[in-house]
Amino acid sequence: MEKTVIVNLAASSLQPVINWIRKQDLLDLAADEGVQFYFWFVCSGEVESVELLHKSLKEFGKEIPHILVKNWGMTSNWDLLEVQKEDTERDKESSTTKKLVELPRMLKQLDVKVCDFPEFVGKSTCNKIRDNHLSLGYARETQEFSSIERQRVKKFLRQAYEAFEGVGVLPNVK
Repeated sequence: MEKTVIVNLAASSLQPVINWIRKQDLLDLAADEGVQFYFWFVCSGEVESVELLHKSLKEFGKEIPHILVKNWGMTSNWDLLEVQKEDTERDKESSTTKKLVELPRMLKQLDVKVCDFPEFVGKSTCNKIRDNHLSLGYARETQEFSSIERQRVKKFLRQAYEAFEGVGVLPNVK
């Protein structure tokens, strides 16, 4: 029986996940059991997030395919993923700069797929969902939301599904 399992972890859990996978020899177990891992790495575009992506690719890039999820709800500036040569001349000694310079090459060499995760349009609706701990499915259907709020949720979900499906590694997610 084939099943897809998605585990959502905080970025701060990367090192414990690395330790768990390595100490338990999970990649060997996965190979024996015919299990395929993918790292869906949600990136905010901030330095810390980009550095964690670099760390994950260095650790598992050749063993576990990565999907870079650009969270457009967090930023529209992805310059850190595309460091220019002149940026490297300014600070050759910085470990952060070295990582940022190396990252675009790694993304290309490892054939990292990119998922452009959409921004939710409608801050008040987004806040209402978050503050009331509602699922998007509930928000899409409930009459507690106005028709325009429900439409915002429908549009966001449609765009999110399209982004996930566009990567080509998940079964139909709708």
